[in-house]
Amino acid sequence: MRMILYTGKGGVGKTSISAATGLELARRGYKTLVMSVDPAHSLSDAFDLDKPLMKLRAGQLVNVARNLWIQEVDVQEEISRHWESVYSYVSALLNVSGLEQVLAEELVFCYINKCNMDRCMV
Repeated sequence: MRMILYTGKGGVGKTSISAATGLELARRGYKTLVMSVDPAHSLSDAFDLDKPLMKLRAGQLVNVARNLWIQEVDVQEEISRHWESVYSYVSALLNVSGLEQVLAEELVFCYINKCNMDRCMV
């Protein structure tokens, strides 16, 4: 699986670029997951869904097109659920990276083992 990680300050277009990249990769035939750990939960808006993902299927994969799934992750919930496996990794990297990046990397690592995707945007 190839992971593409978009980072940056709020309002720079991370969600829009992730959505556009996901659509193109899915069009090319790659099974693709666009995942957001942004507390604003705007991924459902990018895909013009009627209801926010967190209300529809909190934390679950939602198929929005052929080869394309999206997911909004509640970071606090995931930390609680995977605390034992995340703790040592976060502790070791916290001094090197920002907390959001570390959490995103750990969440994606968890999904590498669970999902059968070719590409994953965060």
